[in-house]
Amino acid sequence: SHGDGNQNILERTFPSILETKEVLEFHKSVKAFLQSINEAEENMNTPVPVSRVLAKVKEQIKKQREFAKEVSSWKIKAQSLSEKGAHIKSFSQKEDDSIIMNVMASVKEKLVSVTAKSQERQHALDCGHKDALEFQEAFDSMKKQFNNVQNGLEGAYTGLTHKPEQNKEKLDRHKELLKEFVEDQKPYELAMQAGKVCIATCDDPLL
Repeated sequence: SHGDGNQNILERTFPSILETKEVLEFHKSVKAFLQSINEAEENMNTPVPVSRVLAKVKEQIKKQREFAKEVSSWKIKAQSLSEKGAHIKSFSQKEDDSIIMNVMASVKEKLVSVTAKSQERQHALDCGHKDALEFQEAFDSMKKQFNNVQNGLEGAYTGLTHKPEQNKEKLDRHKELLKEFVEDQKPYELAMQAGKVCIATCDDPLL
């Protein structure tokens, strides 16, 4: 990769100033830093699909927040390396100046790339969480309606006798419950609509 190429250049062209402890430490720090960022970038190039199952996407958001904190720490590290590189330039040979600048440019380029991908991932997770939450709330509302109707119907049948006149009130209540259920399809429609959105954007068997 581009970062690896800069590490090789660093190893090949720094012998003239590698005698100093500061340069050795700088070289090791840059190499370790670029390796960490390269690994992170590779993982972000093949991310786990954003779930639309609420519990799963919450876990994904938690992991992303932890990674975002790591990216923030890399920014501080990159600033420290930049300052160290500027210091080393002050006593390095002139022909090595461009090498140090190229190395630091690579550090900055990699950090900018990973930061952008981290932000893209967070945006995707925010969208996934919004879809998952809307589906969960709609599903819960539909389930509550079904349970209320079921309990009402069961109550309407309790205490039925063989005398029709005594059952009229319960039968009327039964008809009323069914009528309300048929007329109020909004919870069902919202749940189906939200579910279709989730299924269209997430291949999860739990949906």
